[in-house]
Amino acid sequence: MRVKMFSAPTMAQAMEEVRHALGPDAIIISTHEAARGRGVEIRAAVERRAIPAHPHTTFETAEISPDTIKPAPADARVMPPQAYPTIDNNSQIMAEHAKLLRKALAQHGFSRRLGHAVLEACRAISEPDLKETLARVIDLRFSIEPIPHVPNRPIMLVGAPGVGKTATTAKLAARAVLKGLETHLITTDTLRTGAIDQLDALAQVMGRNVTAADTPGTLKNITQGLLTAPSPTASVFIDTPATNPYNPKEIDDLDAFARAANAEPVLVIAAGHEGAELIETMKAFAPLKVTRVIVTRLDAARRLGSIFSAIDACHLTLAHYCQSPYIGAGLECFTPQEIAQRILGRHPVQHQGEELPLSSPALPQSIPFEKRAAS
Repeated sequence: MRVKMFSAPTMAQAMEEVRHALGPDAIIISTHEAARGRGVEIRAAVERRAIPAHPHTTFETAEISPDTIKPAPADARVMPPQAYPTIDNNSQIMAEHAKLLRKALAQHGFSRRLGHAVLEACRAISEPDLKETLARVIDLRFSIEPIPHVPNRPIMLVGAPGVGKTATTAKLAARAVLKGLETHLITTDTLRTGAIDQLDALAQVMGRNVTAADTPGTLKNITQGLLTAPSPTASVFIDTPATNPYNPKEIDDLDAFARAANAEPVLVIAAGHEGAELIETMKAFAPLKVTRVIVTRLDAARRLGSIFSAIDACHLTLAHYCQSPYIGAGLECFTPQEIAQRILGRHPVQHQGEELPLSSPALPQSIPFEKRAAS
């Protein structure tokens, strides 16, 4: 999609410029009329044929994925101002923005596919501030939907060994407890030695008990009992065993428990791993119809490109992130501006040279991963 901004003294003149530049198939994305007759602005777009990714794809020929342009949410966290140049009509300044952003994306290890798409989209939007431009592109590219304090269905945390599922389950429960809500913790991790005791120790801090369910039938009875009147709006969070994503039997067992409880499986992924490995893990959990992901260990990961590239390739929705294993640290909600701040404000490696290539195109173009609205 090709996106352009048009300015003119009147709406009729602006529309004429749109038709002249983009043709009759142009789509009007937004219009703005300045006060006191100072003219109008129109942001318009036109579809164009996607250019297949190629090792030699240039900045100018990279595909743009966003279909619409919308502002970042009004409640997005306001980050402190950064010392980045502002965009004006000077092409040299715009080129400097592209250079800064390309360097940041390369240093964070973004895939070639996502990196070029972000660069092209930022170039098309061209807001006055680089961080705000990137935040708007992130808002377009990624779906962000935190888990509510009272979910519509029980929340079941799933993931590979060592990603922090048990601590994340406790953190979700702590959010609900602090809101004064009726909260229940269940674990299906009944075989691992000390697993129940681990979650129970965390629950005791919140004044809650843990219920164990060793079969899907038992879990179904427990959840039905908790969610019937007079407690139809109780918050129920379910911890699960560490699952080998490449063992189909373990995935099938998880699926049986999720179906029995009518639970929403939420994938817990630890940052800091290689991108292709993350994608393979996400693909392995696809039979559970996972739509949302919680990212842990962001405090221990310096490069963010692999985790965001994998989430983008699998079309998952960002829910929360953890920066500490401690329950008191809680869960944070992703916002487009915070993600932009992390990308632009954290350059882990200093490179020499004018041009930095984006990471090798090891990640596939797309993953057959069912996209569903999170409950």
